[in-house]
Amino acid sequence: MASLMKVVEDLQAQVAAKDRTGGVLKVTRSPLSSDILRAPIQKKIQYPQLTLYDGEGDPRVHLSNYSDYMISTGATDATQC
Repeated sequence: MASLMKVVEDLQAQVAAKDRTGGVLKVTRSPLSSDILRAPIQKKIQYPQLTLYDGEGDPRVHLSNYSDYMISTGATDATQC
């Protein structure tokens, strides 16, 4: 049992050494990648005032409208998330 605990501790240390988020992912359990979480927030972006998707129509059209707007403002991929 002690050898198994040692293996687990070694694996946890290896994961911690590779974690460049400062533990953010472990605390928040965010579905976002660590690259997105670390990206600086763009201050001068005006976010769109789109209506919420209500389940009617094609959701791809809704996402396309959002994406087109964000691209036109110069938002980075991380900001779009």
